[in-house]
Amino acid sequence: AVLAYALNFNLKQKTVLRFCFVVNLLLSIDKLVSEPTRYGMDYIAYLQQAAAVWNGETNYTKLSSNLGPCYYPAGHIWHYIPAVWLHLYTEHAEIIIKFIHFVVQSLVNCFIAKIAYIYFKGLSVVKNSGDRDAQLLAFTMLASKETRFLHAQMYNDQIMVFYLVAGIY
Repeated sequence: AVLAYALNFNLKQKTVLRFCFVVNLLLSIDKLVSEPTRYGMDYIAYLQQAAAVWNGETNYTKLSSNLGPCYYPAGHIWHYIPAVWLHLYTEHAEIIIKFIHFVVQSLVNCFIAKIAYIYFKGLSVVKNSGDRDAQLLAFTMLASKETRFLHAQMYNDQIMVFYLVAGIY
């Protein structure tokens, strides 16, 4: 990313977004099956809370899990109801859901890059000079191993980040 920036190498926005989306998924593939911890400790709580809602519990104050009461906004539960369904019907649910989290992460990166293209375009005096800054940001986000690790843990924070970034865009 830094070398491309220093050499004034500039790709088209669509090319950068597609490249970052696909490469992020490819870099995430090893996390689907090789993580020593399969998922974060909260994932089981999300499943338990979502299963309670799916089975008819409508009183938010009664939602709880083995970790205690539900402290999150109720909207996250609706994202985990399909996870409950998957766990009921396939033994590969965890891998499918983890892959969905990686797709969400790739979408977040794309939305942030699109916001950066809009932002830097407004700041640039020379035509397309802001594209290089946005490209640097997109490639830098692609290099984040820590973010891919967090998505592999399947916390609901990544879902909230997606809605936040999509809302800003």
